[in-house]
Amino acid sequence: MVEEGAETQRAAEKTEEEQPEVVLAEQPTEAQPPVEEQPKAKVPQVRTRSAKDKIKHLSILVHGDSGAGKTVFCGTMVKYMVGAGLKVLYVVLNEDELMTLDQRGVTGYDYQVITNYEKQLWPLYLSLRRNPLGYSGVILDGLGDFQQAAKDYELSGNEGVGAKFMEEAMKGEHRMAIQNWGNLLEMTRHFLDPFLKLPMHKIVTCISEADDDPKTGRTKIYPGLQGSLQQLIAAHFSVVGYSYIAHWGANTYYCLTTQPHEAIATKDRTGLCKVMINPNFRTFLEALDGKKSLPSAQEQKLARALVVRPQATKVVIAEKEKE
Repeated sequence: MVEEGAETQRAAEKTEEEQPEVVLAEQPTEAQPPVEEQPKAKVPQVRTRSAKDKIKHLSILVHGDSGAGKTVFCGTMVKYMVGAGLKVLYVVLNEDELMTLDQRGVTGYDYQVITNYEKQLWPLYLSLRRNPLGYSGVILDGLGDFQQAAKDYELSGNEGVGAKFMEEAMKGEHRMAIQNWGNLLEMTRHFLDPFLKLPMHKIVTCISEADDDPKTGRTKIYPGLQGSLQQLIAAHFSVVGYSYIAHWGANTYYCLTTQPHEAIATKDRTGLCKVMINPNFRTFLEALDGKKSLPSAQEQKLARALVVRPQATKVVIAEKEKE
């Protein structure tokens, strides 16, 4: 019995040894894409700023009362650039504006008088963008006049200002609706934004106007534009200067200030930020290149004396400065 049991056990062990090894089949899996090296993350059109990326062109807005020297300042740009063999285009809605330059003997520049908002303004921009004549500077004298031309165009139903429209406007029967104001803002900005991006120096002038600051409620001198653009316009320029006339004793000075002032819309990314007597466009060019001129003693006195009367755009000299 023992031998029979042992024999049975040996037979079972032999049978297990003869059994082939069972290999479990791998479960089918989804095909995996080959692992590729991921490219380094990039942000489109991002680059490291270097000295060659420095801003090369100025966009200057000068506002002030009529006769305060805005066109005279524009003439300094013409004289400097034309004298250097560069071309300048002067754009106005009223050719009478150029009389100031005529009287000062400023010549040698090209000019265009805009008489038709629809047919001239946008083609003018397209021409400047292509710049076949190689202009290095452009002056837009009278931004308020350009905005008024856009307003007339909007109110007239985009058909030009005819006799019927003028008659209705003079009687007060043609008024701006909310939609008209929105269109006017877009019409002005859609021309001004690309205009200021042109690769050339730009000077834009505008009459000043006293209005309440929406943040403080105090009277502030702004560029005299219609609608919300009055407060927004400064953001579009690298320099915003206020042109004014100061009387000091028996002397009269044409001044331009870009220094911060609570009652005047000013701005200066060139870092000049001062009052200038007989301002010159070349001064801003030199500041752009890092050559900032220090204010004279007289300019420092005029800067301290710059006081704005409420509800007016006049500048007076403080009594303590007169002494």
